[in-house]
Amino acid sequence: MTMPLSMWNYRDWFRSGNIPHVFSIRSTENTIYGVRFHTHQEIDGNYALLSEASPDSEYRTILSHGDDRIFFRDLSPFAVMNEISRMHRLIAHWEKKLSEINLTHGSLTELLDESTKVLNCPLTVSFCDRLLAVSTQFEKESRALWSHYLQYSLEDLIRVLPADSSAYSQYASSDPVLIHTPVYQGRQCLLSNFTTENGKYIRITAFTNKFPFSPGSLHFMRRLTDAIRQNIHDHDERYSARHVDLHAFFSGCAAGHAIDRAAALQVIHRLGWNCNDPYTVFKIALKHPSDTLLIDKLYQTLRSVPSSVSIRYNHAVYLVCNCSGSASEQPADQILKKASARLFSVSQSNITTDFLSLPQLFLQADEAFLHAVQSETFFLSFAEIMTDYVLQRIHHNAQAETLIHPAVRFLQEEDHRNQTQYARSLFEWLRLGCNYNAAAKTLDLHRNTLVSRLDRICTLTGLNLNDPAVRESLLLSFLLF
Repeated sequence: MTMPLSMWNYRDWFRSGNIPHVFSIRSTENTIYGVRFHTHQEIDGNYALLSEASPDSEYRTILSHGDDRIFFRDLSPFAVMNEISRMHRLIAHWEKKLSEINLTHGSLTELLDESTKVLNCPLTVSFCDRLLAVSTQFEKESRALWSHYLQYSLEDLIRVLPADSSAYSQYASSDPVLIHTPVYQGRQCLLSNFTTENGKYIRITAFTNKFPFSPGSLHFMRRLTDAIRQNIHDHDERYSARHVDLHAFFSGCAAGHAIDRAAALQVIHRLGWNCNDPYTVFKIALKHPSDTLLIDKLYQTLRSVPSSVSIRYNHAVYLVCNCSGSASEQPADQILKKASARLFSVSQSNITTDFLSLPQLFLQADEAFLHAVQSETFFLSFAEIMTDYVLQRIHHNAQAETLIHPAVRFLQEEDHRNQTQYARSLFEWLRLGCNYNAAAKTLDLHRNTLVSRLDRICTLTGLNLNDPAVRESLLLSFLLF
């Protein structure tokens, strides 16, 4: 046996076998790799000690590790060691079977069924709103609990678990945790989460059965989680050789990866879409993004939006919407009705008729979402910030800086030294189509004052403002600057 245990695991074994004992255990450290009989020789700290109690004790045998103790009144040390050996053989057999199931390309259900021998309780593996596997022995109970969770609406879940609840950190924990959850009628649950290489957030849940879980149960869940992670990884590798996984494809788009044309054609064919249909991308997430159970429920809720694909990625839900045959605002209307304006922000990219440009749409949705959160806006489309976004990117481009007309830089420096308004006056005049009256009004100047100021600018810089090419170059330079 290679899996580390704690004293809680031994306590659980004796309890499940109705072996009389009392215990005093506080530590949950993963440092015990076995049990040895106590001798006066130096003992490895990674092993628990089994010894006879002192003659004046009311107990006969003591199992100890550090300050933790399990006491037996009637069993001899040899009888206790026999029970411990049975436990170790069962766990070693379980670890071996998990490996064999994966080596022979067995299913998740087989892994769960084998695990009920050490975790005698209902077990489920899920991804957002999809139940991937349940333990056969407890299938009816597992599916009933899962159905109870699915019946919650997004609003119901927010009411049961407020968005600011500290419980969310437990639901999102990457290490197994023990919780009592109202989501499953107050039952004690053992949860474990991990993210696959394809970006899927997988949750493994064990529901308490005859006995409540203990900290020792966490060790079994870690080992089961490793086996399930390997099983899903192997399945995805075999599957991807023949088919493109939709979630993996769109998660790659969200990560900014270039689209493989052959994979894109396969995805389009599976969805019944066309490459030149109009597409847009929405991003929906909490205003203070975090990986919570609300994101799972949001994903479940938004899957009902027609002509769309939902992707749960990086603490958010993205919707890739095919807008052909319907008004482009309809998906937005449905999303805004389903998401709470108090908790969520929503952003939308531009609309494109090129499926291969989806990575750019994801980037646009991300940028618009960032602005929505900063401005405390419920919904923001990229079109509303596109001009500022483009100018900002150009402004931070070193090559673009070299394209700025030298007269613009000169006027900016002149204004800084002498507190003049040459640059702004010229920009407003150019921006307003060289209309003296409109520019003078914007600048709060008399028309003749503006004319004189522009003449002075021509004298200082040598510009010919009557040349359309010069005016176009100056306006572009101001926008770049």
